[in-house]
Amino acid sequence: MKAANMYLVKKRLQNQMYISANTTGFEEYVKPIHEWVLHDMCLKAGVSTDELETWARAYNDEMNAVLVFSEKYITVNTSREFFNLAMITGKLGKTSSGLMPLKEKNNAQGLFDMGAFGCIGTGGVDIPRGDRPKMKEQLRRKTFNNILIFGEDPVGTAVNKSEVTEWLGDLPFMVVQDYFITETAKLAHLILPASFPIESAGSFTNTQKILQQFDRQIEPKIGQTNLDQLISLGKHFDLNGVANAGDVFSEIIGHLPIVEDQPIAFMPTESDSPQRLFNHGCDYLMKRFDDEFAEAFKRY
Repeated sequence: MKAANMYLVKKRLQNQMYISANTTGFEEYVKPIHEWVLHDMCLKAGVSTDELETWARAYNDEMNAVLVFSEKYITVNTSREFFNLAMITGKLGKTSSGLMPLKEKNNAQGLFDMGAFGCIGTGGVDIPRGDRPKMKEQLRRKTFNNILIFGEDPVGTAVNKSEVTEWLGDLPFMVVQDYFITETAKLAHLILPASFPIESAGSFTNTQKILQQFDRQIEPKIGQTNLDQLISLGKHFDLNGVANAGDVFSEIIGHLPIVEDQPIAFMPTESDSPQRLFNHGCDYLMKRFDDEFAEAFKRY
Protein backbone atom coordinates (compact mmCIF):
# COMPACT_ATOMS: atom_id res chain seq x y z
CA MET A 1 0.00 0.00 0.00
CA LYS A 2 2.81 2.37 0.80
CA ALA A 3 4.45 1.56 -2.54
CA ALA A 4 1.22 2.40 -4.38
CA ASN A 5 1.02 5.71 -2.52
CA MET A 6 4.65 6.49 -3.29
CA TYR A 7 4.18 5.68 -6.97
CA LEU A 8 1.18 8.01 -7.34
CA VAL A 9 2.93 10.89 -5.58
CA LYS A 10 6.22 10.48 -7.45
CA LYS A 11 4.33 10.47 -10.76
CA ARG A 12 2.38 13.54 -9.55
CA LEU A 13 -0.91 11.71 -10.00
CA GLN A 14 -2.31 12.78 -6.62
CA ASN A 15 -5.59 14.72 -6.43
CA GLN A 16 -4.00 17.92 -5.16
CA MET A 17 -7.26 19.88 -5.19
CA TYR A 18 -8.87 17.36 -2.82
CA ILE A 19 -5.73 17.15 -0.66
CA SER A 20 -5.46 20.93 -0.26
CA ALA A 21 -9.16 21.38 0.56
CA ASN A 22 -9.78 18.40 2.85
CA THR A 23 -6.57 17.18 4.49
CA THR A 24 -3.62 18.16 6.63
CA GLY A 25 -0.13 16.72 6.95
CA PHE A 26 0.46 15.87 3.27
CA GLU A 27 3.81 17.68 3.13
CA GLU A 28 5.00 15.83 6.22
CA TYR A 29 3.80 12.52 4.79
CA VAL A 30 5.73 12.90 1.50
CA LYS A 31 8.86 14.43 3.04
CA PRO A 32 10.82 11.12 3.15
CA ILE A 33 9.70 10.13 -0.35
CA HIS A 34 13.25 10.37 -1.70
CA GLU A 35 14.18 7.50 0.64
CA TRP A 36 11.55 5.18 -0.81
CA VAL A 37 12.69 2.86 -3.58
CA LEU A 38 9.71 1.47 -5.48
CA HIS A 39 11.47 -1.66 -6.75
CA ASP A 40 12.61 -2.63 -3.23
CA MET A 41 9.16 -2.03 -1.77
CA CYS A 42 7.50 -4.15 -4.46
CA LEU A 43 10.04 -6.91 -3.81
CA LYS A 44 9.08 -6.94 -0.13
CA ALA A 45 5.38 -6.91 -1.02
CA GLY A 46 5.74 -9.83 -3.43
CA VAL A 47 4.44 -8.01 -6.52
CA SER A 48 6.15 -6.76 -9.64
CA THR A 49 6.56 -3.05 -10.28
CA ASP A 50 4.40 -3.36 -13.40
CA GLU A 51 1.58 -5.04 -11.45
CA LEU A 52 1.66 -2.35 -8.79
CA GLU A 53 1.70 0.52 -11.30
CA THR A 54 -1.21 -1.00 -13.24
CA TRP A 55 -3.29 -1.42 -10.10
CA ALA A 56 -2.48 2.03 -8.68
CA ARG A 57 -3.39 3.76 -11.95
CA ALA A 58 -6.61 1.76 -12.33
CA TYR A 59 -7.72 2.65 -8.80
CA ASN A 60 -6.77 6.28 -9.27
CA ASP A 61 -8.63 6.58 -12.58
CA GLU A 62 -11.82 4.87 -11.42
CA MET A 63 -14.52 7.45 -10.60
CA ASN A 64 -16.32 5.22 -8.08
CA ALA A 65 -13.85 2.99 -6.26
CA VAL A 66 -14.50 1.36 -2.89
CA LEU A 67 -11.81 -0.66 -1.14
CA VAL A 68 -13.33 -3.31 1.12
CA PHE A 69 -10.88 -4.92 3.54
CA SER A 70 -10.94 -6.91 6.75
CA GLU A 71 -8.97 -5.44 9.64
CA LYS A 72 -8.46 -8.99 10.89
CA TYR A 73 -5.91 -9.73 8.17
CA ILE A 74 -3.94 -6.47 8.04
CA THR A 75 -1.76 -4.51 10.43
CA VAL A 76 -2.36 -1.10 11.98
CA ASN A 77 0.02 0.67 9.61
CA THR A 78 -1.42 -1.08 6.55
CA SER A 79 -4.82 0.27 7.54
CA ARG A 80 -3.32 3.76 7.84
CA GLU A 81 -1.82 3.52 4.37
CA PHE A 82 -5.24 2.51 3.00
CA PHE A 83 -6.57 5.80 4.36
CA ASN A 84 -3.59 7.70 2.95
CA LEU A 85 -4.26 6.16 -0.47
CA ALA A 86 -7.92 7.19 -0.37
CA MET A 87 -6.87 10.77 0.39
CA ILE A 88 -4.11 10.85 -2.23
CA THR A 89 -6.63 9.81 -4.88
CA GLY A 90 -9.36 12.11 -3.55
CA LYS A 91 -11.86 9.33 -2.82
CA LEU A 92 -12.23 9.39 0.96
CA GLY A 93 -15.66 10.57 2.08
CA LYS A 94 -17.15 10.78 -1.41
CA THR A 95 -20.39 9.07 -2.41
CA SER A 96 -19.79 5.58 -3.87
CA SER A 97 -16.06 5.90 -3.19
CA GLY A 98 -13.57 5.46 -0.38
CA LEU A 99 -12.99 2.70 2.15
CA MET A 100 -15.06 0.06 3.91
CA PRO A 101 -12.96 -1.44 6.72
CA LEU A 102 -14.65 -4.51 8.20
CA LYS A 103 -14.11 -4.68 11.95
CA GLU A 104 -12.95 -7.87 13.61
CA LYS A 105 -15.75 -7.69 16.18
CA ASN A 106 -19.32 -6.46 16.10
CA ASN A 107 -19.88 -2.93 17.47
CA ALA A 108 -16.18 -2.07 17.48
CA GLN A 109 -17.12 1.16 15.71
CA GLY A 110 -19.52 2.00 18.53
CA LEU A 111 -16.69 1.67 21.05
CA PHE A 112 -14.46 3.93 18.97
CA ASP A 113 -17.20 6.58 18.72
CA MET A 114 -17.60 6.54 22.50
CA GLY A 115 -13.90 7.26 23.02
CA ALA A 116 -12.72 3.71 23.75
CA PHE A 117 -9.96 2.57 21.44
CA GLY A 118 -8.56 -0.92 20.90
CA CYS A 119 -5.48 -1.17 18.71
CA ILE A 120 -6.73 -1.69 15.15
CA GLY A 121 -6.15 -5.29 14.19
CA THR A 122 -4.98 -6.32 17.65
CA GLY A 123 -8.19 -7.27 19.41
CA GLY A 124 -10.57 -5.74 21.84
CA VAL A 125 -8.87 -4.40 24.94
CA ASP A 126 -10.48 -0.98 24.85
CA ILE A 127 -8.35 1.75 26.38
CA PRO A 128 -8.22 5.52 25.72
CA ARG A 129 -5.82 6.03 22.81
CA GLY A 130 -3.11 7.88 24.73
CA ASP A 131 -3.17 5.40 27.62
CA ARG A 132 -2.63 2.17 25.64
CA PRO A 133 1.13 1.84 26.27
CA LYS A 134 0.59 3.04 29.86
CA MET A 135 -2.09 0.39 30.45
CA LYS A 136 0.17 -2.42 29.26
CA GLU A 137 2.99 -1.20 31.48
CA GLN A 138 0.65 -0.88 34.46
CA LEU A 139 -0.56 -4.45 33.95
CA ARG A 140 3.02 -5.67 33.83
CA ARG A 141 3.88 -3.76 37.00
CA LYS A 142 0.80 -5.06 38.85
CA THR A 143 -0.48 -1.53 39.43
CA PHE A 144 -4.18 -2.44 39.54
CA ASN A 145 -5.99 -3.91 42.53
CA ASN A 146 -9.42 -4.31 40.92
CA ILE A 147 -10.36 -5.02 37.30
CA LEU A 148 -13.72 -5.51 35.57
CA ILE A 149 -13.57 -7.31 32.21
CA PHE A 150 -16.82 -7.53 30.29
CA GLY A 151 -17.37 -9.43 27.07
CA GLU A 152 -13.67 -10.13 26.47
CA ASP A 153 -11.42 -13.16 26.84
CA PRO A 154 -7.87 -11.75 26.84
CA VAL A 155 -6.31 -14.96 28.21
CA GLY A 156 -8.03 -17.33 25.77
CA THR A 157 -7.38 -15.16 22.70
CA ALA A 158 -3.91 -13.83 23.53
CA VAL A 159 -1.10 -14.20 21.02
CA ASN A 160 1.26 -14.58 24.00
CA LYS A 161 -0.95 -16.47 26.44
CA SER A 162 1.63 -16.81 29.20
CA GLU A 163 2.29 -13.06 29.23
CA VAL A 164 -1.40 -12.12 29.53
CA THR A 165 -1.97 -14.82 32.15
CA GLU A 166 0.87 -13.28 34.14
CA TRP A 167 -0.82 -9.85 33.90
CA LEU A 168 -4.13 -11.11 35.28
CA GLY A 169 -3.27 -14.27 37.18
CA ASP A 170 -2.64 -12.87 40.67
CA LEU A 171 -4.73 -9.69 40.81
CA PRO A 172 -6.25 -8.95 44.23
CA PHE A 173 -9.75 -8.86 42.75
CA MET A 174 -11.02 -9.45 39.20
CA VAL A 175 -14.62 -9.51 37.93
CA VAL A 176 -15.51 -11.02 34.54
CA GLN A 177 -18.87 -10.66 32.80
CA ASP A 178 -19.30 -13.03 29.84
CA TYR A 179 -21.62 -15.53 28.16
CA PHE A 180 -19.39 -18.54 28.84
CA ILE A 181 -16.81 -19.75 31.36
CA THR A 182 -13.84 -18.52 29.37
CA GLU A 183 -10.18 -18.99 30.23
CA THR A 184 -10.21 -15.45 31.60
CA ALA A 185 -13.35 -16.15 33.64
CA LYS A 186 -11.62 -19.15 35.25
CA LEU A 187 -9.12 -16.71 36.80
CA ALA A 188 -11.83 -14.37 38.12
CA HIS A 189 -12.85 -13.96 41.74
CA LEU A 190 -16.40 -13.11 40.65
CA ILE A 191 -18.19 -14.13 37.43
CA LEU A 192 -21.26 -12.21 36.24
CA PRO A 193 -23.39 -14.14 33.72
CA ALA A 194 -23.94 -12.03 30.61
CA SER A 195 -27.13 -11.76 28.57
CA PHE A 196 -27.00 -12.15 24.80
CA PRO A 197 -27.92 -9.16 22.60
CA ILE A 198 -31.16 -10.93 21.60
CA GLU A 199 -32.10 -10.95 25.32
CA SER A 200 -31.57 -7.23 25.76
CA ALA A 201 -32.00 -3.91 23.98
CA GLY A 202 -29.39 -1.48 22.75
CA SER A 203 -27.64 -0.40 19.58
CA PHE A 204 -24.88 -1.42 17.22
CA THR A 205 -22.89 1.00 15.07
CA ASN A 206 -22.11 -0.36 11.63
CA THR A 207 -19.00 0.16 9.52
CA GLN A 208 -20.57 3.24 7.93
CA LYS A 209 -20.97 4.73 11.45
CA ILE A 210 -24.77 4.46 11.42
CA LEU A 211 -26.42 3.78 14.79
CA GLN A 212 -28.80 0.83 14.61
CA GLN A 213 -31.14 0.37 17.58
CA PHE A 214 -32.68 -2.99 18.42
CA ASP A 215 -35.23 -4.27 20.92
CA ARG A 216 -35.28 -7.30 23.19
CA GLN A 217 -36.58 -10.36 21.32
CA ILE A 218 -36.70 -12.97 24.09
CA GLU A 219 -36.66 -12.80 27.86
CA PRO A 220 -33.20 -13.20 29.40
CA LYS A 221 -32.36 -16.51 31.06
CA ILE A 222 -30.46 -14.73 33.83
CA GLY A 223 -31.92 -12.54 36.55
CA GLN A 224 -30.41 -9.27 35.28
CA THR A 225 -29.21 -8.26 31.85
CA ASN A 226 -25.73 -6.84 31.28
CA LEU A 227 -27.12 -3.31 31.49
CA ASP A 228 -29.10 -4.06 34.65
CA GLN A 229 -25.95 -5.37 36.31
CA LEU A 230 -23.87 -2.35 35.29
CA ILE A 231 -26.61 0.05 36.46
CA SER A 232 -26.72 -1.73 39.83
CA LEU A 233 -22.95 -1.52 40.18
CA GLY A 234 -23.03 2.14 39.17
CA LYS A 235 -25.51 3.00 41.89
CA HIS A 236 -23.18 1.55 44.53
CA PHE A 237 -20.41 3.86 43.31
CA ASP A 238 -22.64 6.92 42.80
CA LEU A 239 -22.06 6.84 39.06
CA ASN A 240 -24.30 7.97 36.19
CA GLY A 241 -27.92 7.26 37.05
CA VAL A 242 -29.14 5.82 33.73
CA ALA A 243 -32.17 3.56 34.14
CA ASN A 244 -32.60 1.77 30.80
CA ALA A 245 -31.27 1.33 27.26
CA GLY A 246 -33.15 4.44 26.12
CA ASP A 247 -31.26 6.57 28.64
CA VAL A 248 -27.97 5.11 27.43
CA PHE A 249 -28.88 5.83 23.80
CA SER A 250 -29.79 9.45 24.64
CA GLU A 251 -26.44 9.89 26.36
CA ILE A 252 -24.65 8.39 23.36
CA ILE A 253 -26.28 10.91 21.04
CA GLY A 254 -25.18 13.72 23.35
CA HIS A 255 -21.55 12.63 23.29
CA LEU A 256 -21.10 11.78 19.61
CA PRO A 257 -18.17 13.76 18.16
CA ILE A 258 -18.90 16.47 15.62
CA VAL A 259 -16.53 15.87 12.72
CA GLU A 260 -18.16 17.75 9.84
CA ASP A 261 -15.91 19.98 7.74
CA GLN A 262 -12.81 19.05 9.73
CA PRO A 263 -9.68 18.24 7.71
CA ILE A 264 -8.44 14.65 7.76
CA ALA A 265 -4.82 14.10 8.72
CA PHE A 266 -2.38 11.96 6.74
CA MET A 267 -0.81 9.25 8.91
CA PRO A 268 2.89 8.65 8.17
CA THR A 269 4.23 5.15 8.83
CA GLU A 270 7.91 4.36 9.17
CA SER A 271 7.66 0.57 9.11
CA ASP A 272 5.06 -2.14 9.38
CA SER A 273 3.48 -3.03 12.72
CA PRO A 274 2.78 -6.78 12.73
CA GLN A 275 2.48 -7.15 16.50
CA ARG A 276 -0.92 -8.38 17.71
CA LEU A 277 -1.90 -8.70 21.33
CA PHE A 278 -5.08 -10.71 20.74
CA ASN A 279 -6.80 -12.70 18.02
CA HIS A 280 -10.54 -13.13 17.34
CA GLY A 281 -11.35 -9.61 18.51
CA CYS A 282 -10.45 -10.76 22.05
CA ASP A 283 -13.85 -12.48 22.15
CA TYR A 284 -14.54 -16.10 23.12
CA LEU A 285 -17.59 -16.42 20.86
CA MET A 286 -15.60 -15.15 17.87
CA LYS A 287 -12.78 -17.57 18.71
CA ARG A 288 -15.21 -20.48 18.96
CA PHE A 289 -16.76 -19.61 15.60
CA ASP A 290 -13.37 -19.14 13.91
CA ASP A 291 -12.02 -22.43 15.29
CA GLU A 292 -15.11 -24.44 14.33
CA PHE A 293 -15.23 -22.84 10.89
CA ALA A 294 -11.55 -23.63 10.27
CA GLU A 295 -12.05 -27.22 11.41
CA ALA A 296 -15.12 -27.69 9.21
CA PHE A 297 -13.26 -26.19 6.26
CA LYS A 298 -10.51 -28.80 6.59
CA ARG A 299 -13.05 -31.55 5.86
CA TYR A 300 -13.75 -30.11 2.44
